[in-house]
Amino acid sequence: MTQLFVVSLIIFLSFMATYSYNSLMDINEDRDNHLHPNPLKELKPNKFVKKIPHILFASSLIISLLFTNLMFLLLFSFSVLFSIIYSKYKIKRLLFIKTISVSFIHMILFFSCYFAFSYVITYNLLVAGILVYVLFFSYSIISDIRDIESDRKYNLITIPVRYGYIKSKILIIFLFLVFNFITVLSFVMNIISLKLAIISSMFIPIEAYLAYYLHIQDFRNIDILREKSFIYITLIILISNFVMI
Repeated sequence: MTQLFVVSLIIFLSFMATYSYNSLMDINEDRDNHLHPNPLKELKPNKFVKKIPHILFASSLIISLLFTNLMFLLLFSFSVLFSIIYSKYKIKRLLFIKTISVSFIHMILFFSCYFAFSYVITYNLLVAGILVYVLFFSYSIISDIRDIESDRKYNLITIPVRYGYIKSKILIIFLFLVFNFITVLSFVMNIISLKLAIISSMFIPIEAYLAYYLHIQDFRNIDILREKSFIYITLIILISNFVMI
């Protein structure tokens, strides 16, 4: 339980650091997007506010160095470095990099959490990593749909910007189906455990609600549900590591 608390604290600090740093880097874009919940867009951040992400990143890395193993530290450090580069140098301006990167970094975080508890690589772990990637890939497209107008203005070439709302909505629903297909197939073939299959199935109600709100184009409710489900996913990522070891 002590290790779970430590890892949970590190991930919590990391998410806060990433969100706040990205909010600072994207403050101009978010001011043009009334749907984006950036808490800084109505303010002029002072020097202390600008230092907060760095303090959070440093705190999470120090705790990792002192209380976790080398594998967790390496993977987590990579995720921190990648997050900073992603926001600071605006690499998300490159074609589809935004969607791919968000999914990739969360998959790396998932693996780092697992290796905090075990070094044994299993099919259960690999499939779970793929599921995390697919889920966050779909969620990232949902975020891009919300940001489509501001992304066009600032020349961010995302999937919705390139292909439009209808095709993006179809892709999201398709990814939800892929997520559940991988879960069912992996369980039937005895690749993943029953517990992991049950955990994955818990996302079905969220997927159904998101698909409905996408259909009626209720972007505000989409964003509220997506943010709540991010918290849910984070908890599942942490808890599922105990299921797989």
